[in-house]
Amino acid sequence: MKRRAVLVSMGVGLLGQLPLAPAPGAEAAPPVTTHAAARAYDPFKKIARDKGVQIFIDKTQPKAMATEAALHLDMNMVHASIEHAIELTRSNALLNAKFQRLLQQGTPVQQVEFVMGSGRYYFPEDLETAVAEQSTASSNPQCWVCETVCPIVCSCQGNGDQYCREHCRQVCHKYC
Repeated sequence: MKRRAVLVSMGVGLLGQLPLAPAPGAEAAPPVTTHAAARAYDPFKKIARDKGVQIFIDKTQPKAMATEAALHLDMNMVHASIEHAIELTRSNALLNAKFQRLLQQGTPVQQVEFVMGSGRYYFPEDLETAVAEQSTASSNPQCWVCETVCPIVCSCQGNGDQYCREHCRQVCHKYC
């Protein structure tokens, strides 16, 4: 865990200095999606139904719950969010493969970081590569691209109820 924290800290410091450019010949990509289709919520509804909790779609959390200091996680919902990101990125093979790898091989901390985090998201394997290449001449800052991805994310409340909504994030990855 400590190694990961250091790696993220070093990687973000390194990446904060890199100019992020679109892939050659590509214009800035629009969001992969802007509004989730009603059927996109079905896997989340099934998880809530199976667990016997309520699910609220695009509803504001009650104030008392929104200010709660404790964060409750439901890893089934986290996995469903990553699966939704995989569905959204089917037309982008490289990005899709990175989300599949995150779901299949990512640690729970890495998965939660993507789903519950804010700001730009960097895939773990790309951070590791960037840190390894930091001292070599082959490191190319033009190999990074950030794209907007808007998966469904659910916040689990203390009583188990789920408040789900679309959450857009800049997802940055190396392509060369």
